[in-house]
Amino acid sequence: MYRKIKELRDQLGLSLQGLSDATGISKSTLQRYETGTTKKIPVDAIKKMEQALGASLTETEITPDDMQDISVMLENVLGQLSKTDAAVMFGGEALDDKSRKLLLDSLKNSMEMAKLISKKRAR
Repeated sequence: MYRKIKELRDQLGLSLQGLSDATGISKSTLQRYETGTTKKIPVDAIKKMEQALGASLTETEITPDDMQDISVMLENVLGQLSKTDAAVMFGGEALDDKSRKLLLDSLKNSMEMAKLISKKRAR
């Protein structure tokens, strides 16, 4: 997501300070979002940036290289589940808010476990 923030900001010719003024998010915080230093961006901050940039930050294109990385695909799914205004289907059935939250929490936990396992294997 961090690449997309900068890409959209650059397309609009908007400086970090300009985005800060438009969102109420400090320039230093925005810079951390853009560089990927801050990994978990609060939903309210995402919504403010989306409004200021006029585009969705959670809908990303998946490149062929990304298709090899399941974490990229899961991040995309998490982004879709995090949207409260989007209808989400599972097995052809619409998910209610409670089911969506349960699925979202389950995926987040699974991703955290996978990251821990991956780190242990890398040692």
